[in-house]
Amino acid sequence: MHPNRHAIAFGSLVFLVVSIVLIIAALFWGWPKYKVYKKEMDGIAALKEAEWSKQILIEEAKAREQAALMQAKARVTLAQA
Repeated sequence: MHPNRHAIAFGSLVFLVVSIVLIIAALFWGWPKYKVYKKEMDGIAALKEAEWSKQILIEEAKAREQAALMQAKARVTLAQA
């Protein structure tokens, strides 16, 4: 048996307690920062989605306008013929 068995056990227990306290302190410090970061990333994602939706609507409107112009030109061509 090791002569300092109790000292080693006590040192291990102190190390474990200090480690747990440090982990809890890190969580208390980091959790609010993570929540702010997560909300920021969610906002950026929502903004990108809105921009893409807007761009899709613009492209659809351009396509409808081009189709209407082509139909009008076709009608004029048929009327002239």
